Amino acid sequence: MVLLSCQFCRKKVESLDSKCMRNSCSSTTTNPTPRFRLQLQVDDLTGTTTLTTFERDTQILLPHSVQELINIELKVDSIIYLCHT
Repeated sequence: MVLLSCQFCRKKVESLDSKCMRNSCSSTTTNPTPRFRLQLQVDDLTGTTTLTTFERDTQILLPHSVQELINIELKVDSIIYLCHT
């Protein structure tokens, strides 16, 4: 999952018209940064738990940055669209 975050404090932002307001304060940013938030479900014989990893830890697990994955998804969506038209 990708979330948008403030380019200054890295906190999640909520979209408000073409601006984003940080939850942690009343400042606004017009250029939020996409970041990873990955939820992993881990099972073993004793039970199941969900772990949440963010940008730094997710980059260790995945060989691509958020922007690279967004670009890959856009290319795949474009190819699929072209094939169906």
